Amino acid sequence: MLSEEVISLDPSMTLMVQGPAELEVLKGVVEILGIKLCQHECFRVKRNRVVPVESLENALVSVSAFDGGGFWLSESGCGVKIWSEEVKKIFEKISLETRPFQIMVVGETDSGKSTLSTYLANYAISRGFRTCVLDGDLGQGDLAPPGCIGLKFVEKNFFDLRELSADYYDFLGIISPRGFQEHVVEALLRLKSLVTKSSADVLIVNTDGYVKDKGLTYKVNTVLRLEPDVVLFLGDEDGLNDSDLFKTLSTAYPQKIVFLRRAKAKQKTREERFHRRLSQYRRFLSRGQIRRFSLFNLKVKFLNKIFYLNDTSFFGNYSLCKLDDDGWKLLVRPFDAPYILYDDNCRELSFSSYALNRMFVALEYRGAVKGFGIIVHVDPELTVEVYTKVDDEVDIIHLSSIKLVNNLNNEFLIPILKQGFQENFSQEDKSIQ
Repeated sequence: MLSEEVISLDPSMTLMVQGPAELEVLKGVVEILGIKLCQHECFRVKRNRVVPVESLENALVSVSAFDGGGFWLSESGCGVKIWSEEVKKIFEKISLETRPFQIMVVGETDSGKSTLSTYLANYAISRGFRTCVLDGDLGQGDLAPPGCIGLKFVEKNFFDLRELSADYYDFLGIISPRGFQEHVVEALLRLKSLVTKSSADVLIVNTDGYVKDKGLTYKVNTVLRLEPDVVLFLGDEDGLNDSDLFKTLSTAYPQKIVFLRRAKAKQKTREERFHRRLSQYRRFLSRGQIRRFSLFNLKVKFLNKIFYLNDTSFFGNYSLCKLDDDGWKLLVRPFDAPYILYDDNCRELSFSSYALNRMFVALEYRGAVKGFGIIVHVDPELTVEVYTKVDDEVDIIHLSSIKLVNNLNNEFLIPILKQGFQENFSQEDKSIQ
């Protein structure tokens, strides 16, 4: 144990607790992300997680921090009380005549989007609304592994989105929207359509942090296509007049943009983001087994293009060609090129056997992603061995630009060479990831 302390907490301060740590309420009532904890109730904070503990009146708590954890008192601005009044106003005006009522959260990286989304979901659930969360962050998402977005119908309060796993997935196989923005928007729309057909009252859409340069157009297009009832913009009050995103959204979507102060949160380093992704891969891949599939018998999917064998397919030199209904060809060839070719002019996608080896994939059956895996071996006859937890039938394998090596201790992002530009995903964009 690193340290233990009894802390008196008043409404003017926020107690920040970084895991691994434990907290017990000794007196009064505290609130964590919209969930109230009363006397003698305890809460455990996972490693690398930081949560704000707040009180509406004086309270007494005991905090125990273990190796790597810690706690500190901070001024107002770190917790969710900075958003409570606006959130209350939004829910007072909710009309469920057209369900679901859709709230979209936008802002730069590390502005508090996941924290706000958690608070909104807990607030809605506590008031009896049937609630779901759509997590649209390909690189740093909570409900799904990297390369994938997820949708979760939430039935009870929760402290961390990563406690949950999505009910539905849309797998794109890239961890950044750059160069493929429209694919991300279409994926969000596909998952939103599942909510529209359900009996959900509230949909909370958490977005990625790509908001600058071409990300500005992408984010505005996302808002216009998804048509949320309210857009919550997280930003700095001092820089509000200089925010291109806020000004553009306010012009394009007037009367539905609500400004909220961004949380005073620790900015994650690139190394921390990398390890966060690795932990998500492990979460969805642990305790798997080896399964064998033939690429001749499976449909193959990449960036929502579905390829299959037909009468015009050809074979030779241990290569495989699959076609889709739009005339696109997917080629798998036995060479060692460490990249993926995406040619709009020739309408071809080309993968090498090198790219396939250790590739992170999704496995689908009858239109639903059943889980994920890693290709551990490809033989000359294009039979693939996949390490996966999926034990259902499989009719589609989703390819990706992600390789996982060294027993899930390292991630290699395969560059996609696209007609007209080179997108090297091994070089992360800090504004996105």
